[in-house]
Amino acid sequence: MELTARAVEKVVVAVREEMAALYSISDSIAMLDMLMSFATLVMCQEPEWCKPELKRDTPLAIQGGRHPIVEALNPTSFEPNDTFLQKGSNFHIITGPNMAGKSTYLRQVAIINILGHMGMYVPADIAQLRLTDKILTRLGGDGGIADASGFFMEMRDTSYILENVTETSLVIIDELCRGTSHREGAAIAFAVAEELACSEAYILFTSHHIEMTSIGNNILNIDSYCFSVESTEESGKLAFSHKLGSGACTEIGYGITVAAMQGMPPELIQKAHGISAILAANREQIGGNGEDLGDKKDVHELATILLALRNATLPEADMREYLRELKTTYFATS
Repeated sequence: MELTARAVEKVVVAVREEMAALYSISDSIAMLDMLMSFATLVMCQEPEWCKPELKRDTPLAIQGGRHPIVEALNPTSFEPNDTFLQKGSNFHIITGPNMAGKSTYLRQVAIINILGHMGMYVPADIAQLRLTDKILTRLGGDGGIADASGFFMEMRDTSYILENVTETSLVIIDELCRGTSHREGAAIAFAVAEELACSEAYILFTSHHIEMTSIGNNILNIDSYCFSVESTEESGKLAFSHKLGSGACTEIGYGITVAAMQGMPPELIQKAHGISAILAANREQIGGNGEDLGDKKDVHELATILLALRNATLPEADMREYLRELKTTYFATS
């Protein structure tokens, strides 16, 4: 045992003298392993990944974006989605039922940004990314520590986001305020959205509070998007497209349909539909109705397009043609 201890001590002394070199070798091997893994993935992945373009002052434009892990698990059925955020249209409110794809979409946008800033190819057809100083997220609803509810954690994380957001941040918030009452949750989510909309950060904000979609009637840089789903009365099932489209989700009763699909008693489902109809009829409308906002929306939309053209690289002839089309579209009646 004494001889063994002496032998081990000699090895420790010898290794300690070369510790700096060993750490350097370890870091180099780790970097080489990462780069080799990236290169293998890019060369062998189907469908292909693309080389992103990063600029300081540019829209966040992703065409055919995908979630790399979900796509790997479902290579034939994954539905790509586009993302376009820019100054003047930097806040997207996304609605849709559970399982429609909202959370996956948020995560894929964040992952594409992280990979792009690492110098990695990204899972998309085309990707143009704005150089981002930080990605601020509120994902999930579980309380992770003792004596802290999920709502408590939501409020803590949201407060951190509000205190640390900058003009070049990417903010991702998934279903804020689902851990408290509907009225208070919608009120807090509405106020948080209004506060974040004052910045030039790029923001993706999903919500089950349908009232949230009306905020875009008063704040011009907020646009509404939704994941569509079809419900068939005969089968009582939902058909998810997992495709993001413009506009608000106005359909109700998806949650009740899911409950019926999972075997809830028919009489309970029927009663739930009745209660839902009563609540919908009595619900107070939050925000403006936007009836007199048409002209302002058109002006804001045109200004947003013109601002985006600062980053365009079209040939002069194509640019002139595009500007003529804009003139025809927005000044046809003048």
